[in-house]
Amino acid sequence: MTILIRFPQSTRAERLLHVAGILSSLAYAMLAIASRLQPERLVWVLVSCMGMVWFTALAAAGVVRNLSAATPFRWILAYGLLFRTIGFLGEPIFEDDFYRFLWDGRMFAVAGSPYGSAPSELFGDPGLNERFESILNQVNHPQIPTLYGPVFEFAFLASYWIAPGELWALKLILIGAELGAFAALRRWLTPWAAVFWFWCPLLIQETAFSAHPDALGLVAMAGAVASARVGRTTMAGVLMGLAVGARPFAALLLPFLLPSGWRRILAGFIGALTLLHAPFLGGNAGPWAGLGTFATTWEFNSAAFAVLQVAFGAGPAKVIGAIIFGAGYVVMLRRWWRTGTEHETPPGDLCFGLLFLVSPVINPWYLQWLVPFVAVQPRTWTIAFLMMVTLSYATFQNLNPVSDLGFNHPYWVRPVEFGVIALASLTPWLWRRWRLRRES
Repeated sequence: MTILIRFPQSTRAERLLHVAGILSSLAYAMLAIASRLQPERLVWVLVSCMGMVWFTALAAAGVVRNLSAATPFRWILAYGLLFRTIGFLGEPIFEDDFYRFLWDGRMFAVAGSPYGSAPSELFGDPGLNERFESILNQVNHPQIPTLYGPVFEFAFLASYWIAPGELWALKLILIGAELGAFAALRRWLTPWAAVFWFWCPLLIQETAFSAHPDALGLVAMAGAVASARVGRTTMAGVLMGLAVGARPFAALLLPFLLPSGWRRILAGFIGALTLLHAPFLGGNAGPWAGLGTFATTWEFNSAAFAVLQVAFGAGPAKVIGAIIFGAGYVVMLRRWWRTGTEHETPPGDLCFGLLFLVSPVINPWYLQWLVPFVAVQPRTWTIAFLMMVTLSYATFQNLNPVSDLGFNHPYWVRPVEFGVIALASLTPWLWRRWRLRRES
């Protein structure tokens, strides 16, 4: 059965779509080869390839907007699957988090829980085979217990059951979850949004290449939004509970869904979270110990927080950032409740985007949570945010492996990264002024 998205048709536009798909495939293939060869200038290979695929993805999205009849969705699906297949064959780029994922899967299977102990406690354990001894030795921050939520941990356990210590099994699970998230909202997507989501370079890099598990949260979040829109409120609550079981910050989206039927949503939400955490209530600390250490000590690629920290110090910067976010969040929520938009897509891009801009850590894979909302409601600054976050990989360690400055950035990285985002946020205003001046 051929699945169709209705596009207006043009033979020339279809050819352009194929050109964009082929160029993207070549760029991803180059990145996959580089990920295995690990050339000295891999950072610039990554930035160049991602720049190319972002250009072609946005061009393809623009092309389908201008088609003039029905174009089979199979081509868009085929190229998206090809991109992910290439990433599946590649290696994680500047990432070692996957060692923790593989280790957690083993601990869940062997000890009954991934929580309660730090990996460093098992250094020298004679019960480890050669494969998992190698994995353990490459887990980053082994003195810190795992901080991943139970949804992620169940996926790590499933990958261990499929193929212990092998990353390909986890990649298969995550790519499948990503496709599920796309399917959940496809019926509400315009042609532009469908291509933007399915060809989004950030999703392909962070999931197919680097195996970050956030796609699991996207499945649940997308399903919750879709369920709330059609009145399946209990299911929306359950899926929202699964999303929070992946990343706690997903709870920020919950109040936007409550006008659809708050009693059933909350019942499903609480029930899902209870069932998720029930296996870990027997004395294990859950992810909270690791999350607490992360929240109090880690800083990476921050934006507003970096400026506030220079001006006031780390502690006051967190308080001020929380106040800024809280004020913005209340404004968004009140506007949402007043306008009666319970059957529309909530402003998750604004909510999560503001959270990340004031937080001490902006990891590239966090921004995957913006993608479904940006696809439905594209804004120049959120698209720029998704594009420019790749530049955060340009750390001293990645630019020069012998550097002792680790994950710190050269002085130019953040001004370029966030300067482009700030400029993009002004572009619509400048464009409107230019048009008004031209008309007058």
